[in-house]
This record gives sequence, structure tokens and C-alpha cells, in this order.
Amino acid sequence: MIAFATSEFDLNGDFSFSDRNIDPNEQSYRNITRRVSRTKTLDQGVYIIDSGYTDGDKDVKIIVIQPSEVMISKLIKIFKIHSYFTLSTIDGAYIARAESMNVVNGNAEISFYLES
Repeated sequence: MIAFATSEFDLNGDFSFSDRNIDPNEQSYRNITRRVSRTKTLDQGVYIIDSGYTDGDKDVKIIVIQPSEVMISKLIKIFKIHSYFTLSTIDGAYIARAESMNVVNGNAEISFYLES
């Protein structure tokens, strides 16, 4: 289950999607990357800096399968008005920024950036 709500009050600003409503192959919030950079040195070696991991490095993409026209209208409206959301996944609750919302082949593709 994935849920999100606007950080500011909005009567229609909360959504929750069960596992049967979302594409399980697009649960990108489970992808993890570390802050690693590599620099070439003059002696033909490399210097690697590992600055660790933070949840803010995650991008969350949710694909809602065949939402109703009413649901799509509500999603479009809140994405035009609000930029901050509280996003809840199985891994935790996050402050998220709206990145994009697209309708492709009748599915709603929703993307967020997480703040750490």
C-alpha cells in the first residue's frame, strides 16, 4: 500500500492505493543508491569518495493502474496547487516534493522526490 496527502489542508488532498491498484514492477522507491564519486589521479589510479546513503537520494515513481476519470481530475488538481506531500510506503513516511504526474495508456504515473 502507498498513500500520500498534501502537507497543507485540502479536502480532496489524500490518496491511498492498495497493491492491486499499483503496478508492482514500478515500485522504484525500493531502489537504493549511495553517494559515491570517483576521481582519476595523476598516478593512473583513482580516488573514491563514499559519502553514504540518505533517503533523499530516492526518487519515487508510482503507476496507478486504470484510475477513474474523477481520480485523474483530482490528481491533476492537487499537483497543480500543491508541491509538498507526506508520502507513506512500506519502508516509512517521508516529506516529498511533487515532480510530475502523467497519464499514459490510461495509467497515472506519479513521481516524487524525497527530502531527507
